[in-house]
Amino acid sequence: MTYFEDESFLEVGPDTFENTEFLGCFFENIDATENSFRNSKFLECEFKNCNLSNISTTNSSLRDVKFQNCKIIGVNWSASNILSDLFFEESKLDFCVFQDMKLFGIEFHNSSLSDVDFSQSDLEKAQIINCELGGALFNSVRLVNANLSNSYNYNIDPRFTKVKGTKFSAPEVMSLLKAFEIKIE
Repeated sequence: MTYFEDESFLEVGPDTFENTEFLGCFFENIDATENSFRNSKFLECEFKNCNLSNISTTNSSLRDVKFQNCKIIGVNWSASNILSDLFFEESKLDFCVFQDMKLFGIEFHNSSLSDVDFSQSDLEKAQIINCELGGALFNSVRLVNANLSNSYNYNIDPRFTKVKGTKFSAPEVMSLLKAFEIKIE
């Protein structure tokens, strides 16, 4: 396995990420569309202004990784081994899959999460702040003590999603009542 520590990357080749460990590395303006992150580890790394759309994350591990202003469309994060302490800010994660994952404390700020699949995941204490969630799936999700402040366009059915202690903002919080087919005047 190739190993990099405390390095900055401004360009990469197509095989840079596969079977590689990165510790404290910084990636900026990288276009890694459809690259393979298979069998790789990212520890305390940061991605800024990168395009990571359609990457393969099979058997990858990401711990304490920050993504700022990144395009990360269509990634199946469920294929990863470990995702912990991830932070996404001003990023586009549309059509990503986080199905059946433990995402304790994951953070999304000012990001687009349209059509993301969180089904059967544990999002306890997740921070999903000021995010667009149109079409996102929250089937059988654990959102205990999460924060969805100022997020919008979500469709969460509280009959099938644990929302105890979760923070929502008005008027979007009214969407939680759609499942009960009641009329509000």
